[in-house]
Amino acid sequence: MPDFDLLFRGAPAGVIEYQGRWLRRAFDVSVSSGDRLDVFFERFTSRPVQGLGISLDDPRGALAIAGTTARSFALWTDSAPPHVACSILRVKAGGRLTVINQWRDEKYGTTLYAINAAAIDVRSQSDASAILHCSDGWGMEPNFGNLVVRLVLHRATEPRRDSEAAI
Repeated sequence: MPDFDLLFRGAPAGVIEYQGRWLRRAFDVSVSSGDRLDVFFERFTSRPVQGLGISLDDPRGALAIAGTTARSFALWTDSAPPHVACSILRVKAGGRLTVINQWRDEKYGTTLYAINAAAIDVRSQSDASAILHCSDGWGMEPNFGNLVVRLVLHRATEPRRDSEAAI
């Protein structure tokens, strides 16, 4: 089993190449107050339970999901709906939102991430969304179908389309 952790430690900009894929440990994007992130769980395995960690780098930052406000959230595929809307309520100028794949340890129920063959293959789409193909660190070989998520970032400065739902 490859140990991506060792490769990421020496990687410039946190990106490594593995079997023709450009991999990241985490996906991060610059955000501003008022932006909104739509998360769509496209595909996932049930064992182990897959999840997505979303956090702001600003200790005073605030995200909102379904009426709950926090600096970070864990979205689990066994309890989250297929579509999750996340509002960036407050973040410092130049703030970053980080998304990481995680999974639940079956024996202890703890959250695991960034070990063994855990990595994210980010595919930017023509509609300005991104598809994250995530391999957890469970098993012998990386499997980038463990968790597939589509992210759509709506900037606060973009004009609102009639088809967009209010958050």
